[in-house]
Amino acid sequence: LIFITRNILKQLFIPVYLINIFTLLTGFTLYSFYTKSSTDAIAITFLLAAIANCISVLKNHGSPWQKKTILLSVYLAISASMKFMYMPVALLIPFFLLIKGYAEKNKFVKKSGIISLLILCICLSILFVYQKQISGSATHIAQADKGFFPQNLLATYPAAPSSFISSETIGLVINQPYQQGEVINSVYQWINSLLIIILLIAGCWLIYKKGIKKKSTTLSFFYLALCISFTIIILLSALSVRYAKEFDSWTYVQEARYYGLITVLIQLCVFIFYKQFRSRNKRHAKYI
Repeated sequence: LIFITRNILKQLFIPVYLINIFTLLTGFTLYSFYTKSSTDAIAITFLLAAIANCISVLKNHGSPWQKKTILLSVYLAISASMKFMYMPVALLIPFFLLIKGYAEKNKFVKKSGIISLLILCICLSILFVYQKQISGSATHIAQADKGFFPQNLLATYPAAPSSFISSETIGLVINQPYQQGEVINSVYQWINSLLIIILLIAGCWLIYKKGIKKKSTTLSFFYLALCISFTIIILLSALSVRYAKEFDSWTYVQEARYYGLITVLIQLCVFIFYKQFRSRNKRHAKYI
């Protein structure tokens, strides 16, 4: 994970000192997907490797894109096969390349998107057939009660503000009693909702102002990170609204490890934002 995130930052021309600071941050961060025995950490690592290859395809026009496209497809297929919720995210990356290729009229990026999408669709089709044969169901969704449960969204994990410091950590620092920890979590949820709205507005403004034709790798990364993050949020929200809580206590949106990829992407974006503001001599860069 550390090596891949360093590679992403290097490709986006982030200074070495910032890359090293990011390495220290990730090295001392106990991510939620490391605290439980699951495939999340491996799936996230392969997805980040796919994002790194996607950036490389967008950057190096005319270079040997076939090898990068095959690697991209393999990484996406492995990630999607390990985690059901990452299947839509895996499909999103080839579509992103396809749209960028058409927008920029770049035949190499366009071909990369088409080939990776075809390979991924074939791999997922084989996976669905295999799962159907051995388990009777093509998906991993548990057989919970179906209905309309919007109240489940009240348990949403505040992924955005927790990317750097969690509500539990604040509670421990200020010696907050466990019973009052819900207050901190509620504040975090409000902050999380506000940040999601701000990011959505910022993303729409960037697309309106700069479009998707601009040949900026950094801007492409921001677009991709926003699309991936909102895809995960929408998927988890839809599942939580559709299915009742398991054992009356658990629902999809409250599982912190499901937001692991979003957490890493937010951390990357903050460092990239800082570099962008710093290079333009913005006085408010220090607040980032």
